[in-house]
Amino acid sequence: MMKKIGLVSLCLLWVGGVSAAVDNKQQESIDRGEYIAFAGDCNACHTVEQGDKYAGGYAFPTPFGVVFSTNITPNKEHGIGNYSYQDFVRVMREGVAPGGTLYPAMPFTSYHYVTDADLEDLWSYLQSIPPSDKPNLENTMIFPANIRLGLKVWNFMFLNTDEFVENKDKSAEWNRGAYLIKGLAHCGECHTPRNIAMASDESKTLMGGPLGSINAPNITPLELKKQGWTRESLVDLFHQGHSSQGVVNHDMLEVVSNSLSHLTIEDLDAVATYLLDSSDATLQERINVAKLTNTEEKSGKKLFTLNCGGCHGLNGEGSAVAPALNTNATVKATDPTNLISFILKGIPKSYLTLLPMPSHSQTLSDAQIVEVVNYVRLTWGQNERIDVDTVAKIRKRLEKMDAIKPYPETTE
Repeated sequence: MMKKIGLVSLCLLWVGGVSAAVDNKQQESIDRGEYIAFAGDCNACHTVEQGDKYAGGYAFPTPFGVVFSTNITPNKEHGIGNYSYQDFVRVMREGVAPGGTLYPAMPFTSYHYVTDADLEDLWSYLQSIPPSDKPNLENTMIFPANIRLGLKVWNFMFLNTDEFVENKDKSAEWNRGAYLIKGLAHCGECHTPRNIAMASDESKTLMGGPLGSINAPNITPLELKKQGWTRESLVDLFHQGHSSQGVVNHDMLEVVSNSLSHLTIEDLDAVATYLLDSSDATLQERINVAKLTNTEEKSGKKLFTLNCGGCHGLNGEGSAVAPALNTNATVKATDPTNLISFILKGIPKSYLTLLPMPSHSQTLSDAQIVEVVNYVRLTWGQNERIDVDTVAKIRKRLEKMDAIKPYPETTE
C-alpha cells in the first residue's frame, strides 16, 4: 500500500513539474509577444486616448475616406476571440480576416516579413490581454473604395508576401535592423511614398512622403547623413524622443512613446546601423546650394529675431523650452515641407519639457514665411531657396487637412 502511495505522489510531482514548465514556457512566450507588440507599434494604432487597450477606434484619414483600427482584444463578439491562430497569421501576412479583406492601413504589407516564431509569441500575448467589449467603428470610405471586393484586386496587384531573407554579406546587427525596419517596425509604411492606388512606391523606399499635415521625412542614408545624424543621435531620438538634431513630434511622437522607447538599446543600435548604411542607398540628385544675399539676410534675420529668436535663440542655439535650429534635422532637410508646416500650424506640447510652438499662419504672410524659411535653411542648412508658391501650396494643404473630421460626430 505504501509503495502505491509513493508512486502516486511521484506521479503527482511529475505532473505538477510538467505543468509548471508549460506555464513558464507560456509566460515566456507572452513576455516575448509583448516586446514584439512594442516593436510592431500595435498600441499606437489600436488604442485611442482614454480607451481600452487594443480596443481599436483610431482614425486613419485617407484620400478615399476614413479607416478605423479594429478591436484586437480576445473579446469574442467585437475582437479576435473567435480567431484561430491560422486566422491571425493570414491577417498579419495577407490582410485577410474571417470577416473580409482589410484595407492596407493595416501594415500587413510589411508584416509578411515577420517570422513564425515572432507571430506565435505575439498571438500568445494578444490572447492574454483583457478582452474589451468596445464595438468597432464603421469605416467611411467613398465609392468605389468602399467595395471590399476591390481589395482582393489590390492585393493581387501590389501585395508582396516574400519572407525576410538575411543578407549574408552584412553583419548580424545590420540584418536585425533590416528585419525591424522592413517588418515589425514597418517604417516604410509612412516613410515610403505611395502611388495613386495607395501602394508603396518601392522605387523610392524610405524617401519620405505625405503624412497628414506634414511629410514623413526622407530617412535614406544619404539624407540622414546630410542632416548630421549619427548612430548615437539616432538612438537618442528613438530612445528618449530628442537629440542634437531635434525632437520628435506628430505621428513620430507616438511611435517613440508607444514603440521605440520600449526597445532594447541593442535593437535601436541595429536600426541605426541599417538606416545609416549608405552602401545600399538610392542615389539622389544633387541640389544647387543657395546663399543669402545681404538684403535677404538682413530682412530674414529681423523676422527670425522677432518671431523665433526668443525661444530658439538668436543664433539658433536653442533653449530650455525649444530645440536648437543650427543643428536641426528639419532645417537641414532637403524637403522644406515640414519646416513650413510647423511655422504655419505650430507644434503641440509633447511629453518632453518643451513649450508648444505657436501657429504663425495669421501673423506672417506667405512672403514673410519665405523670408524666415530661407534665412533659417540657408544659414544653418545646405539647401535651395523656397518661393511663395511653395508656402501657398502647403497652407492650402493644411486647410484641407483641418477640414477633415476623422471621428463620427456625436450628440449629447
